[in-house]
Amino acid sequence: MASGAVTSKPYRLRRLLYTLAFYRSRGSQLKHELPEEAVRLHKLGPLPGQAVRSTRLWDRFAAAIRTRPWFFVVVVIPTLAAILYYGLIASDLYVAEARFVVRTPSQTAGPTSLGALLQNAGFSRSTDDTFSVHDFIQSRDIVAELSRKNDLVTLLSRPEGDFLRRYPPIWGRRNFEQLYESYNNFVNVEFDTSTGISTLQVQAFRPDDSVRLARAVLASSESLINRMNDRARRDLVETGEADVRRAEKRVADAQLAITAYRLRTRDLDPRAQATASYTLAGQLSLQLANARAQLHQLETASPSSPQLPPLRAGVAALQTQLARANAELTGNNNSTTMQLSQFERLQLEQDFATKALASATASLETARQNAARQQLYLEEIVTPQRPDYAIYPRRLLTIALVLLVSLLVYGIGWLVGASVREHSGR
Repeated sequence: MASGAVTSKPYRLRRLLYTLAFYRSRGSQLKHELPEEAVRLHKLGPLPGQAVRSTRLWDRFAAAIRTRPWFFVVVVIPTLAAILYYGLIASDLYVAEARFVVRTPSQTAGPTSLGALLQNAGFSRSTDDTFSVHDFIQSRDIVAELSRKNDLVTLLSRPEGDFLRRYPPIWGRRNFEQLYESYNNFVNVEFDTSTGISTLQVQAFRPDDSVRLARAVLASSESLINRMNDRARRDLVETGEADVRRAEKRVADAQLAITAYRLRTRDLDPRAQATASYTLAGQLSLQLANARAQLHQLETASPSSPQLPPLRAGVAALQTQLARANAELTGNNNSTTMQLSQFERLQLEQDFATKALASATASLETARQNAARQQLYLEEIVTPQRPDYAIYPRRLLTIALVLLVSLLVYGIGWLVGASVREHSGR
């Protein structure tokens, strides 16, 4: 009787089966919440010709989506996308690795000949120049250079590459900016501060392409080092030559000033003239002293002597000559002392200019010697070798990381939602 009732109402039975699937998904509340008719119909089994099993699986999946939609969005979809991309679409990437160091001649040796020998033979790390090379490797200049010399576009757009990795990607355009972004996705350089060694990693869709691109990057970096050396040499020598030219002009100006002074004063050697004037003044002073002594002695011994007038005239003449000689020495701006002071100042300027010229000439010679040597070196420690197999992408690890991160995000979101619901319930 019950079986006939069920078979006469298939629509009702289907609804009850849906209800049964819904309440069975809720676990322990099944006995308390299922209607008696649903329990009875469940015991009767499926109707003839009905695919209850497939419907039941789909209902369970639909019920799981309805009960946990955020789990499906946050965890299931990203994980399935990662499985689809890394399992079926992602292309293999071959990695060529090179290690290099930028060195400069050591400047810590002493001034002795042995120290100079060691200074020329030793080298030290140049951290600042290393960072300059790193910036160049990741710059637009090297992308333009590699595009001209090594056909970078072809290396990054191989048909083996997937639509997300090769140039241009599915969302990008074929232009220089997109090429620069794609290049930085394939080339990476790191610096070890403890050893001063730089590690260059180049990825490519083919093993030969990775080696070719790595060697091209190293060659361009070495060209940059050579250009920096040439610029340093040129600046060093040009600066030394400019200093020498300034020192030579200073010496010439000092010599012209001395010549102009001699022409103006009509005195070839002011020092000799000053010496003669000083000597003459000394002699006049001595003669005046002797004449005064004789005059005083004669006035004391014979006040009426006829020799007194000539002696007094001689003393007066000596006084006049001595006053004139002293005036020539220190009397005015044209005196011998002032002229000698001006001449000595000009000659001192000439001496300084001559010493400056000698120093500038020695510095120029040193600059030329330093310019003859290589200032910076890019030394390869590990040369790029052809890889035997693809390292990237690490498919299983990446899928596991996507799943782990998705679960972590979902867990954090669930905790936040539970906290909000708890506070709103209060």
